[in-house]
Amino acid sequence: MRLPTGSEHYTSQTEMPADAFVLLERYAYDLGQTYDSYLVTEVDREYFWCAGRRGVVGFIRRGRNAYVVGGLIASPENREALLAAFLDFAASRKLVVSFLNIGRNDLALFRRHNCQVSKFGEEPLIDLEKTTWNGKAYEWLRRQENFCIRQGLQFHEIAHDPGDAVYRDQIVPELEEISRVHVAGTLHGKELEFLEGRFRPLALGRRRLFVAVRQARTEAFVVCNPCLAGGMWAFEMYRRRPDATRGVIPYAMLQAMRKLKTEGVTYASLSLIPFVRSDIAMRGDSRLIHSAAWFWWRYLNWIFDMRGIYHYKSRFRPDFREMYLAAWPRVTVMSLLGLAAVWRVFSVNPFRLANHVWRKWQKSSRETLARPEWRPKRLLRELRPRARCNEETCQPFNVPPPELPSELT
Repeated sequence: MRLPTGSEHYTSQTEMPADAFVLLERYAYDLGQTYDSYLVTEVDREYFWCAGRRGVVGFIRRGRNAYVVGGLIASPENREALLAAFLDFAASRKLVVSFLNIGRNDLALFRRHNCQVSKFGEEPLIDLEKTTWNGKAYEWLRRQENFCIRQGLQFHEIAHDPGDAVYRDQIVPELEEISRVHVAGTLHGKELEFLEGRFRPLALGRRRLFVAVRQARTEAFVVCNPCLAGGMWAFEMYRRRPDATRGVIPYAMLQAMRKLKTEGVTYASLSLIPFVRSDIAMRGDSRLIHSAAWFWWRYLNWIFDMRGIYHYKSRFRPDFREMYLAAWPRVTVMSLLGLAAVWRVFSVNPFRLANHVWRKWQKSSRETLARPEWRPKRLLRELRPRARCNEETCQPFNVPPPELPSELT
């Protein structure tokens, strides 16, 4: 099967030349626009480069369906050429393509290339330049913070250097144990991977690692993904011990945001809330998508707690950015089922599921979750350019590019 002139396709990172991997990571850091852009560096992707390596798409294939996370990793002037070449590549292989987490600013581009656009969810963003966490709206957050401080928790950023013996031999085993126990206690009992990263503490690249420690014992950690050349950091992974101090995760996230603010970082992303406000039809969208969003939000919350995710993230009082799924040529039943399969949302143990439903039912009688309004009060349509940052204190520019995976050296 042919490739568009000058383009390159690799089925894995091990197949890709070392210089292409270095460029891939740099593009993800510099040109990524959403929380999931850095996930293009995960090891389970295939890669398509347009001519001259001016842009790259990372995707997972399942049968005749290809799923792109991270969008078009290219500068604005090269995105159209990348999209046209990738759709030519997909057509030659008779693939149905789903681009997940596309921002509003790219919708016209996808529509010009006959993609079917449907709302997929919203990304909550904290505008760090204007947020002070003062006032009644942030009372819950400050209460978690104050309680954790009174309990003696301390917050640190960890320099995750694989060559550092202390990090490799002392810190990593503790973090891996926290991660293992946390994941084992979830409904799925494993990392979902596709729309989330896997915790690989010796291969974090330019991610940032924050920990909450009490009496020399790490209770929780938070991992942030970079995008917009360090102008935005996304809370993509957070894990805690079962006996950790109450409120340790919001405490750690708030401390990280305070630190990012001092560095001149513009945004902190809380990562995607799938299907929120996605059940309202829009011109030319997929009825399958907004019908699935409506059904999931109302009846499948016990499998993947979208409403609980919205409730928790809404406590940070974010702005919301609408995110879309662009399908070429259109969404199909099989492409939706394939998305659920690669996301692994239905891969649950029936006994664990029964226990989870029972606990959720008991808890539901005692709590009231925040309900999304028809439209968010603060809708962010376009991200501002990154604020300039003090080179001596701004961590994003001090973080070196990652070392090559061992398979590429």
